Amino acid sequence: PPPKTLFPYTTLFRSLSARLEDRPGVLSGLLNSLSEQQGNILTVNQNIPVDGVAAVSVSARLPLPMAIETLRQNLLSLPGVTQVDILSTR
Repeated sequence: PPPKTLFPYTTLFRSLSARLEDRPGVLSGLLNSLSEQQGNILTVNQNIPVDGVAAVSVSARLPLPMAIETLRQNLLSLPGVTQVDILSTR
């Protein structure tokens, strides 16, 4: 049999950046949405909010196939999410 791999080729690593309003529950809403799309959150980094908005970067492992633009639009539709950019897919 073929050797087992740590990560099957049914997932992709994605890094994204977002700008979130400084309100309770906005970051958890973003992370919950990724989880609902079968995402496994690997890293989260949130900067201190400036003028009511915080920059956030997230790395996640998401299932294939996944349309990048659909993912971005789903996240942008969340309350308090003002910007989402997909930085990398590997």
